[in-house]
Formats: sequence, C-alpha cells, structure tokens
Amino acid sequence: MRKREERERSQGEIERKLSRGELPSGEDLAPLFGGGLVGRAVGGLVGGALDALGGAVQEAARESSRALEEASAAIRADPALRDALGGDLSVSPLGQSSSSSVQVVDGRRTEVKQLRLAVLVQGARGSAQGSVGVSEGGAAGRSVQIQVSLPGGRVVDVRPGGGGGGGPGDVIDVDVL
Repeated sequence: MRKREERERSQGEIERKLSRGELPSGEDLAPLFGGGLVGRAVGGLVGGALDALGGAVQEAARESSRALEEASAAIRADPALRDALGGDLSVSPLGQSSSSSVQVVDGRRTEVKQLRLAVLVQGARGSAQGSVGVSEGGAAGRSVQIQVSLPGGRVVDVRPGGGGGGGPGDVIDVDVL
C-alpha cells in the first residue's frame, strides 16, 4: 500500500511540474519504477534524459525564433516583394523541420544543424509562400537562404539582413551629385 501511495504522490508531483512547464527530476520519477535502489537508478537515468531533451528542445525553439525574426525582417524589407505583394508585408510561420548531424574524421568532431521553415507572406495585393533554410556548423559557419514563390511562379531570392545590401564582399556604386 505504501508504494502505491508513493507512486500516486509522485505522479501528482510530476503532473504539477509539467503543468508549470518544468521537467520531473530523477527523484520524482523513482517511485514510478518501483522505488528502492533500482527505481532511483532508472529514475535518475530517465530524469537525466528528460533534462537533456528539454535543453535541446529549448535550444531548437530559440534557433527557430531567431531564424523567423531574421527572415521576417529581410522579407518585409525586400523591395521586389513589397512591389509584387503590396506595401507592408506580414510573415507567418507555417511549419518547420530540423536536423542535426555529427561527423568525426581523424578525431575532429564536426556538428551541422539545419533548420527549414515554411512561411506565409501576405501583402495588400496578395500572398506568397516562402522557404527559409538555416545551416549552422561545419566549414561554412552559419548560412541563411530565403526564397519566396510569388503567385505567378516567379521566385524571389531574399538577402538575409534586410535586403538593400552592403554585406561583406559587395560592391556598392554611389553617384554623388
């Protein structure tokens, strides 16, 4: 009877933590695995895995938010899109996918993370669908690719950083009168 009460109390504590957006600890999970030495060991393993997963999910959410903000600013500033769709543009997320890979060659570890976002771009004269690709890690560092497909089939490549340029390696001709 005592183990059952501990398990029910543990379940209640886990539910309270989850409702507050917290993850249960190994100590919270131990009664679910029978308590005792084995329960504490398994609870600790599962709790550690949940902590790692929770950290990875939070990091992915931050990267997704950062990519959406960066892409939204660039899309809203792009003159070709403003002209085609009309004035002030709004950007809404439609979906996302992400992947991560690790490669070890000659003892050198390389991790590459990729994020793809689908966005809806709306203006006064219509809407279009966009694609945002972010790749981070490896030899290339961080790269962002933004493309918006207009209703007529034309694809606009949007420069990250708000369009209208002057990035590294760009040449800007200016005539001063």
